[in-house]
Amino acid sequence: MMFVFQCLLKVYLLLSVIYTISNLPQNVDYHLKHSQESKLKILGSIVLSFTLSMIFGGVSLTQKIFRGVQQKVRMMYAWYQIAKTAKHLTKNLHDTLDNQEEKS
Repeated sequence: MMFVFQCLLKVYLLLSVIYTISNLPQNVDYHLKHSQESKLKILGSIVLSFTLSMIFGGVSLTQKIFRGVQQKVRMMYAWYQIAKTAKHLTKNLHDTLDNQEEKS
């Protein structure tokens, strides 16, 4: 059980690092626009944006991945239902044509 928890934690940290690396410049720019001109506030803004990216970055990427997978599964299920319906309609059409040939 501990191994599973460690693996999940490592994946979460990896996703957080990926999110932080990819979005850190935009996050720092946002926080710098809203901070005052003092050096301490600017440094605090950079640390805050880095910390928030590391904490919530994994959640953000996990949510995006989950939504993407969920959308793909729904699309695959819809195509499966369409194929199932088409198979049923084709079978009914063949049965109807066979019945009409037998009557003739």
